[in-house]
Amino acid sequence: MGKVVLLVIFATIFTWVAQAQNQTPWAKRVDTGKEVVTTLQFYFHDKLSGSNPSAVQIAQASGTNNSSTLFGALLMIDDPLTIGPEPTSKLVGRARGLYGSAGQTDMGLIMVVSYGFTDGIYQGSSFSLLSLNPAMNPVREMAIVGGTGLFRLARGYALAQTYSANSNGDAIVGYNVTIVTYRKMEKQMVIRLLSLLILSTIATAAAIDKSPKAVEKWIKNLPYANTKTTKFHFYFHEIFGGDNQTAPIIAQANITAQSPTFFGMLRMFDNPLTVGPDPNSKQVGRAQGIHGSPSLSELALFFDFNFVFTNGPYNGSTVSVMGRVAESQEYRELSIIGGSAVFRLAKGVATGKTYFSNDKLVIVEYNLIIIHY
Repeated sequence: MGKVVLLVIFATIFTWVAQAQNQTPWAKRVDTGKEVVTTLQFYFHDKLSGSNPSAVQIAQASGTNNSSTLFGALLMIDDPLTIGPEPTSKLVGRARGLYGSAGQTDMGLIMVVSYGFTDGIYQGSSFSLLSLNPAMNPVREMAIVGGTGLFRLARGYALAQTYSANSNGDAIVGYNVTIVTYRKMEKQMVIRLLSLLILSTIATAAAIDKSPKAVEKWIKNLPYANTKTTKFHFYFHEIFGGDNQTAPIIAQANITAQSPTFFGMLRMFDNPLTVGPDPNSKQVGRAQGIHGSPSLSELALFFDFNFVFTNGPYNGSTVSVMGRVAESQEYRELSIIGGSAVFRLAKGVATGKTYFSNDKLVIVEYNLIIIHY
């Protein structure tokens, strides 16, 4: 009897896999034989007004208020993503990160945002967008530079079209997204996700193993030619309290102090990287960039920074990293979206795990797998 039940379960799983690209109304997956092309359609709700905004201004230039384009304004967002344009439509994810007014004569928004999903097999997966958004154009095309989960090593583009906007700055924007990922390992990952959906109530985000060994195994199964793989293991030391801070606060919203998640806080950091967890261990580089608190509901950080290496054959080389992570996760996955010198045209995965933390210091153990030429 038990064997029959298992056969029925696995038959159901494989049926679900065969229909995976058609089972979600807002997302479709097409296997081209070499790659998987995923198309997503959803609505982005950016609310600046009222008592519960999802977008808050955290900084501006001295001349921002006199600028017709609000040049220099910087906002932190935690915007819901829904299937339809109505705010009450089904929630499928959230867009978290930063956008700022980067145009002096036109409304050009620089977007540094992670789009994370919470529905179906895409739960726990995200893509990263880093691009200019010419907001007054009827249709805007923006670049997708990486992702996590089902969208690891993603490349693609997003087309955005304003559905509605008001005088308060609130806007609803329709998105049509095309993402290309590697076919190999896709079916195994989808089967694993669907299996857990059937067999238990375990959150799908936990189904994608983000441990360094699992990521390395995933990378090894990708169809690369004429590329190299370089691995790093080191410790990241951030001091955010006391007199010798390496990550001072540079901006925040007027609601940040009252927010349990510090929503709107932005820090600039220059953190040492060492071989071991001891701060006096040999230094191999620096992590330099920004991170902010982009979530209204949970402790999370959005990162946009470089690992700058200062030792050995990698001296002077960098890798660029971007993404959003929840502090509750044991392993936090970020996308490697580029690099310089030895790591030109790089892509890959960075996983971080907290080694130690207190009210002034955090030490994070990082494992990087970098694919480059």
